[in-house]
Amino acid sequence: MRPKDPKTYWNYINSMNKKTTSNTADMHILFDLNAEKDYGNEEIEADVPDINIEHNLNAEITEDEISKAIKCRKNGKATGLDNMSNEYLKHSVPFLLPFLTKMFHLVLNSGIIPESWQIGSIIPIYKNKGDINSPENYRPITL
Repeated sequence: MRPKDPKTYWNYINSMNKKTTSNTADMHILFDLNAEKDYGNEEIEADVPDINIEHNLNAEITEDEISKAIKCRKNGKATGLDNMSNEYLKHSVPFLLPFLTKMFHLVLNSGIIPESWQIGSIIPIYKNKGDINSPENYRPITL
């Protein structure tokens, strides 16, 4: 059902979740919906590209990769404890790129992550429903 009619599939799964009191889905139902064929002991052929994962994971980080990652960041987001906004990073790419590249290489080659990267500030954000004085009606966001 899933490949042929995904909308009906997910509507059915969601309706099953509403009927059950537990948060876990019935694995038998999921298996039956996904099973189009009894595979038994035969080998399943996966369509996986032939890549050298070890090589790709150990490749040097390039300035181009860092530049593309910075360009993908969304504007108007809250800053972290360093107070550096995404807009600042985007406009400073020409000046910061050599420094950022060197810094990321140092972190990856040494295996030491700066302590400041491991610190966050948790801010409760009200969900706009329920009692404003109830902690359950807040979502924690880490900056």
